[in-house]
Amino acid sequence: MIVASLVGRHLPSLAMRSTSGQRTNLAAITGPIVVVVYPYTGRQNFPDPANWDNIKGAHGSTPQLLNYSKLYDEFQKLDTKLFGLSQLGAEWQADFVTRNRLKFQLLTDETFEFSQALDLQCFETGGQKYLQRQTLICRDGVVANVHSNIIDPASDAADVLKLMQ
Repeated sequence: MIVASLVGRHLPSLAMRSTSGQRTNLAAITGPIVVVVYPYTGRQNFPDPANWDNIKGAHGSTPQLLNYSKLYDEFQKLDTKLFGLSQLGAEWQADFVTRNRLKFQLLTDETFEFSQALDLQCFETGGQKYLQRQTLICRDGVVANVHSNIIDPASDAADVLKLMQ
């Protein structure tokens, strides 16, 4: 699917596991939301996935998410809610949130149900499937814009904040 075709699509009505311990249904949230779709975050004592260093755009989720956390208050001033989304399990993501004191929730799409409903792009390595990095800018449960082909994940938060202003 061409990413531009996501614009205008309704978010699927699914209650996903969240690092808050609750289930979150993005389709039910009114107002602007930013969904940072990312493939993987590293974790101490766990090796990166097979061939990770050879996959263009695979690295960068940690600085990307940390910069969103740094700019969290700026997004709040725009009444914009932030979420991260990956196929990583809730325990893995909760560890990341705790270690990094992330200011927003991460959602898990372990079954790829949300991702498949939107035809989000994925890639595989080492026999595992990962979501491709992109940022969905939504309003009232509808995709309004997509920030894709993110060359520098660390700058994504500032770039998206500019789009929101």
